[in-house]
Amino acid sequence: REKLALPAAALLALMAAEPALADAMSDGNAGNDATRNNDYDGAITLLNNAISSGNLSKEQSATAYFDRGTAYLSKGQPDNAIADFSQAITLRPKDGPSFFMRANAYATQGKYDPAIADFNAAIAIDPKNADAHANLGNAYRAKGMNDQALTEYGAALAVHSSPYAYEGRGLVYLATNKVDLAIADLNEAIKLKPDYTAALVNRANA
Repeated sequence: REKLALPAAALLALMAAEPALADAMSDGNAGNDATRNNDYDGAITLLNNAISSGNLSKEQSATAYFDRGTAYLSKGQPDNAIADFSQAITLRPKDGPSFFMRANAYATQGKYDPAIADFNAAIAIDPKNADAHANLGNAYRAKGMNDQALTEYGAALAVHSSPYAYEGRGLVYLATNKVDLAIADLNEAIKLKPDYTAALVNRANA
């Protein structure tokens, strides 16, 4: 069967678009690498270029917004991070990592209600996300919701042993005068991470 030929104008447009797409993808990939290497300013510049090009697919754009949001959050710019994670969620509504990272950004601002909502959304997508359970526990603990915090730390530890979940649960036990349980959890945290200063200090003060 004879192949249909593209009109000359369409062929030229396709040829022109390919280098632009390649450049945008290259910037996006380089931005991701820069974020992983803690070069957050470089990452933001590269990802700005990729996003503003208009040449990324919906999926690629979601990834670029996520990566730029991660760089912003690492630079201590939670408002910019929240905006980017929100864009990623708009483009990819079932993106658990974006909900998780946006929750972390809210938590750094002391905005625990939206953080709790986003941690729960991340957990609904991936119930075995131990970090989301532990950080949800932290948010509940910050609000004085100790029973809910204990539930989430327990859920995190059911997935895998984490010094941070043990320490968080130990702090709840300390706050509720269950000193023996608190010391036991802080011991577990230190066993997993011997240089965990916060756990060492909290155990000394128990």
